Amino acid sequence: MLGHLTTPLAWEQACQQGIYRAESLELDGFIHLSRDAQLLLAANTHYRGRTDLVVLVIDQARLEPGALIDEAGSPPHSELIFPHLYSPLSLDAVRAVVPFPCESDGTFRWPEVLDAPCGERPAGC
Repeated sequence: MLGHLTTPLAWEQACQQGIYRAESLELDGFIHLSRDAQLLLAANTHYRGRTDLVVLVIDQARLEPGALIDEAGSPPHSELIFPHLYSPLSLDAVRAVVPFPCESDGTFRWPEVLDAPCGERPAGC
């Protein structure tokens, strides 16, 4: 699974525009993605306490060929390899949009719905 953390508002805007462009695409040149357990690591490192997040569940096979590159993460996780998307994200590649609020202590836990078969997850736009 590839995932990307964003806000419902950013996703709603993408649905209206027909394409998703994370702020990081302009700032860093790519969209930050995570694989499986990296999602929790990223959430607990960069988004602790946020109650307004969703996970975009992305089908790697539907990404623009050559646009996904595995690279070293940023500190404090520069020893890990993360997927980076060097293009806007096609809405077609988003298989599900899953609410991802933090727990009462501000940390994140794996949403059980992400373990469900794709057809049983919440849909995208």
